[in-house]
Amino acid sequence: MSKYFGDSEKAVRQLFARARAASPCILFFDEFDAIAHKRSFSNGDGDGGGDSGGDSVYARILSTFLNEMDGVGATTNSKSASSSSGEILVIAATNRIDALDAALIRPGRIDKMIEIGFPTETDKEAILTHYTRKMPLDADVVISILATRPTGNRPFTGADLGAVCKDAAFRALREDLDANVISMRHFEDAWCNRIQNPLEIS
Repeated sequence: MSKYFGDSEKAVRQLFARARAASPCILFFDEFDAIAHKRSFSNGDGDGGGDSGGDSVYARILSTFLNEMDGVGATTNSKSASSSSGEILVIAATNRIDALDAALIRPGRIDKMIEIGFPTETDKEAILTHYTRKMPLDADVVISILATRPTGNRPFTGADLGAVCKDAAFRALREDLDANVISMRHFEDAWCNRIQNPLEIS
């Protein structure tokens, strides 16, 4: 997002221009809902766009994005003028698919959806093993047991599990700067803290 009028839309156009020049390629957008959320007002098919207030910048960015996906932004002499959707694969990740503008997720645009659910107990064990593989663990640390612990009123994500491991290591150091192992108690305390403070950055 730029504070200058038109700069954000220009950045979108430049991004797709670079992608066409490098095609075939993949464009990946993380937390896509941050730039592609629903507009306050739109015309019948969701492509146009009225907007109001703070949504105006986002509406312009979204309209530019839709135009680029449809190939409107490609010049006729571009080597990929006909490949804005054929040779550029657009992948977007979001935790808020309900917040995306309907114009984005219709056929011909982002029309294939794959839901990646929360980690199962088996997944959690594998993720915890990954994060702790270089940690000096005490003999009492049993990853398979830790993975089965309840997570409160919301499932833990992979990021949550990573934060738990990081927090456990810091807890061991805060307790003793000369600590050479991380115990199960540190992990359990970190786990409980994550349940109580899910937005805390470790």
